[in-house]
Amino acid sequence: MRSVRARSGSTAVTATRSFSRNEEKQMSKTSMLALAILISIAAAATPAAAQVLVPPSPEPVTSPVVTVNNSAGEQTDPHVSGDLVSYTDGTDPQNIRYYRFSSAMDQAIPSPVGASDHLSDVSGDKVPFTRNMGTCNAIMVFDVATSSTTEVAPACSNRVAPAIGGNTVAYVDLATSASAVFAHDLSGPGFGTVQLSSGPERAQNPSVAPSGHVVVWEQCASSIVTCDIMKSTHSGGVWSAAVAVANTASAESNPDTDGTTVVYDADRAGNPTGQDIYWQPVVTGTETQLAIPGFQLKPSISQGVIGFESRATMFAPADIFVYAMATNTLYQITSTSTVDEQLNDVSVLDNGDIRVVWAANDGLAGDSNIYATTFTPAGVVHYEICLLYDPLVAKKAGSAYPIKLQLCDAGGLNLSSPSIALHAVSVTRTSDDAPGALDDTGNANPDFDFRYDASLEGYVFNLSLHCQGAVCFTTGTYDLNFSADADPALHSAPFAVK
Repeated sequence: MRSVRARSGSTAVTATRSFSRNEEKQMSKTSMLALAILISIAAAATPAAAQVLVPPSPEPVTSPVVTVNNSAGEQTDPHVSGDLVSYTDGTDPQNIRYYRFSSAMDQAIPSPVGASDHLSDVSGDKVPFTRNMGTCNAIMVFDVATSSTTEVAPACSNRVAPAIGGNTVAYVDLATSASAVFAHDLSGPGFGTVQLSSGPERAQNPSVAPSGHVVVWEQCASSIVTCDIMKSTHSGGVWSAAVAVANTASAESNPDTDGTTVVYDADRAGNPTGQDIYWQPVVTGTETQLAIPGFQLKPSISQGVIGFESRATMFAPADIFVYAMATNTLYQITSTSTVDEQLNDVSVLDNGDIRVVWAANDGLAGDSNIYATTFTPAGVVHYEICLLYDPLVAKKAGSAYPIKLQLCDAGGLNLSSPSIALHAVSVTRTSDDAPGALDDTGNANPDFDFRYDASLEGYVFNLSLHCQGAVCFTTGTYDLNFSADADPALHSAPFAVK
């Protein structure tokens, strides 16, 4: 998310829109010149020591690239949450569109005549964005599930740059000469809006953890290009006072958080590798620098996986990279010498796959288009389930249902082994998604673990269909949900009861 701000006397004048490539390059040049002057003035100031981490050489990602939108005109500022991408369509007037990977459907959010929509974010099925209506900039939230749009704290306001996580929407309020960051709770009436930033400094560019309990933003005392990173956390029904995450004499910008880690970029004086990606724990801990030659900026983070853009020189075209903190693995998503790929966002899916979206200026007129890819990171195992029974054959309530299956790869090859553990977690009634009773029969499956059967070259779980207290199996279809060793996905085996 980006906004152009100009100050005249004591009045802040703000125009919000997504930057074109040329605008971003010009702003980067201006920012770097201003930063160089400020660093020379404050040369005596030294930043706190960071743990320097030099990653291994990047592994190229070869997964298929999905074209989200490459139609005529400018498509930019993509954001991803699981199955859903939101982005700004730069046609006149601008509007927000969303794309579902599962259906490949791309749709525009309805907008009234005269409105211009931009600067979106996405979490689950909710898409917040800025809507300009004449003299007003309002924060709107579109619910994809209900196709409804509501305004956050309705008023003819000057609010921009929303970010969302869970039921928390953070945004910048420009009603005063110094912009402020607010958090609004979507849970319902009475939850209200709270100002998170304080003091006369300009606050901007908020991000929200997926849980909605952490908000981070830039706070800029002397210039919009020399900012510090701030945070506020929600606990016990209240937001904490703003706390500095990184406040050195150098410029820190573009914060994001997954609720565990705060990530940002910084151009530290004397850093031999140029502008780099840094992170710190949300609670407390040591700052870590991802030391890569060139200029790395605009990080995004999901479950410890960091996406960012990297440029060989300040004005060279960018490529998209991903870094997995847990495995110290660097992935290169794009590798082009003439196309500028930027404005990335990353989302770790339930099965452990990593989904990345970005904008690339490969249009006929140099305009941007939206692309995505999804890949399985090193160390993540995926299993398919091959059933060894007919799930349409129903068993009587009160009997036992032998669930027999194999673990397979995508081609159906059996991967089952006594060394791979399967553990039953729950039973779900598929008609209304209501949890059912989980019970094995006797000691056939101690601790709800599947038993490996060599004669099947697979596994068996003898599921008891007896009543468990007041909970009984009734006629219908169900799923037995279970985990499979290192595979992060929750698997299901269907069965029927009559």
